[in-house]
Amino acid sequence: MIVEGFSEAENKQNPEEPRVALAIFIARESIEVCIKTLTAAFKATPNNSIIELLVNGNAALASSLSRYVNQLIDVERSHEVRIWSLPLGDKANAWNIYFHQIWCNESLAFFIDGYVRLHTSSIRSLSAAVNSDLKALGGSGVPTMGRSSKNQRREMLAHGGFHGNLCCIKGSVIAELKARSIKIPLGLYRVDSLVGAILSFDLDPSGSSWEPKRIVVVESSSWDIDAKSIFRLRDWKGKINQIERQLRGKVENAAVKYIFTKLKFQPEQLPEEMRVVVDLWRKEDRDHYLQFMRRNPISAFVYRRHLSLAYDWSMRDIANLIR
Repeated sequence: MIVEGFSEAENKQNPEEPRVALAIFIARESIEVCIKTLTAAFKATPNNSIIELLVNGNAALASSLSRYVNQLIDVERSHEVRIWSLPLGDKANAWNIYFHQIWCNESLAFFIDGYVRLHTSSIRSLSAAVNSDLKALGGSGVPTMGRSSKNQRREMLAHGGFHGNLCCIKGSVIAELKARSIKIPLGLYRVDSLVGAILSFDLDPSGSSWEPKRIVVVESSSWDIDAKSIFRLRDWKGKINQIERQLRGKVENAAVKYIFTKLKFQPEQLPEEMRVVVDLWRKEDRDHYLQFMRRNPISAFVYRRHLSLAYDWSMRDIANLIR
């Protein structure tokens, strides 16, 4: 594969722009997609920023990616890039590792998925909006691609939200997450929903009311993704898996809502595994749990099938720096 470089005009940035951190979560993406994502990230972030590639459960991809990144760095020298190979393929674990092991005290950290190609102005627009709002704890971009993007964008601009394809958290908040040993339960699908809830509660569900304005949503911050094809079997399989995870996530979201709004758990009191969170909801409020499952039979079926699977979390918290 040929790695495309940058023209002098593309690399010309304001030298006074503050350094930011960008974490890119990668799992099953191809090398080609990863390089497109990284190339767009270079153009979207200020010079001297640090880009962390967290490759979940795919050591072969991490190793291959390192070789291509070295070629890209030979051309694009203004950023620091590190590649981490995480043996456990779990996104919640990846977020935990970033918060507690990788973050280097930057004032603002951004998060995107491995298939996201940032618009050139997206990071700067979101950074400016979050930094200018003293009450904001983080921020989010909005989607512009996909059949549901229009409705989702309208909903986020009206009522707030925290989109995992492009979001950010202030460094002061990450410092508090670390100090309080707050971790995301392993096995959680909707990581962005939980993190967004923690921010909206000001990291204090027992003492603070829900305030979505603690997350700044910026309409001009967005991204591109590759269009899916009905003729590619891989895309069909990916869509089916996504639907199943979304159905499971519906149960998980309901459990998190109960834990925070009814039991008033602090984030550091969350159980280590998401299954335990859902089971706690079932034990503490069985009637409403069963009502929810009856109203959402497909989600209930998918979640119960998920419970039948065995998971080994022994490789959690392990991150190998390979570049």
